[in-house]
Amino acid sequence: YDEVLFVNASLGGIDNEFIQERVWHIPVLLMTYIGALKSWLHAPVFAVFGVSPASIRMPSVIISAGTIYLLSRLGELLFGRKAGLLLTAVIASDPVFIIASRFDQGPAVLMSFFKAAALLLLFRWLLEPSAVKLWMLVSVLSLGFFDKFNFIWFVLALTLATAVVYRREVISHLVHGGPASIAPVLAGAALLAFVGLKV
Repeated sequence: YDEVLFVNASLGGIDNEFIQERVWHIPVLLMTYIGALKSWLHAPVFAVFGVSPASIRMPSVIISAGTIYLLSRLGELLFGRKAGLLLTAVIASDPVFIIASRFDQGPAVLMSFFKAAALLLLFRWLLEPSAVKLWMLVSVLSLGFFDKFNFIWFVLALTLATAVVYRREVISHLVHGGPASIAPVLAGAALLAFVGLKV
């Protein structure tokens, strides 16, 4: 079920199966809480290789490999190179992660990727602040939400935890960064408020 959820939309929406909403005939929602991001990513794959078990699964496997890489960099950033390598070995050999990645149960492959990317960007920004990293963080969180709306719980948890644990660093970075650093925060807050009013 999870494996074929996005295929119809990837092919342009032959019929309305697993298509909740379209914009200019383009599928944008597969269900009331699942966006068409995965379908958009698979559309060029299917155009080149056709639809098969391999073309359905390989992109998810590749994205999961990217998640492992991001988490290894996060572990290295926070705890050193050895910890990063150990984290890589643990995740890459976890049967649950491997099976879930192959079939994208949930679906959760993109969600895991965006969570790993958001954490890495956040801690890089805390260590070496820049407006570019903040814009990237807001973009990653927005894509994660569009992929699956329950990603909002991660967004809220990350925002609250960062505000509580790293309050001084956040205030200092935003003050020193000025409007360039405050702009992505305001954009993210505005988007969150807009979504909250619409949902």
